[in-house]
Amino acid sequence: MKVELVFENARCLIELDESCEVVERLKEKIPFESTVNTWGEEIYFSTPVSVQKMENPREVVEIGDVGYWPPGRALCLFFGKTPISDDKIRPASAVNVIGKIIEGLKDLKKVKDGERVTVRFASS
Repeated sequence: MKVELVFENARCLIELDESCEVVERLKEKIPFESTVNTWGEEIYFSTPVSVQKMENPREVVEIGDVGYWPPGRALCLFFGKTPISDDKIRPASAVNVIGKIIEGLKDLKKVKDGERVTVRFASS
């Protein structure tokens, strides 16, 4: 499932794994808006779904991964190192990797803490 994230000065396209429970739940809530938080080169924002099940938990992620972080009910976009990264990209705690950023990765550096994000289905 392709989803577009529209920020104040950037946009990106992500592809989510529809076999994940959290993606199925998100599909029911799109479109929605949220407020962005940044943590190093990670963007995260709360979603209207709460899923505790970790289907693909990772404590180390790759550039371009999209994760779901159950404690914050948040989508996480990884485009570089976080404050606790060493030679690997590390989220604050394990995330459920549910997709990839497929377009607009470099533009995520323009996104600022506190901005609004609109989450909507990508037009074909």
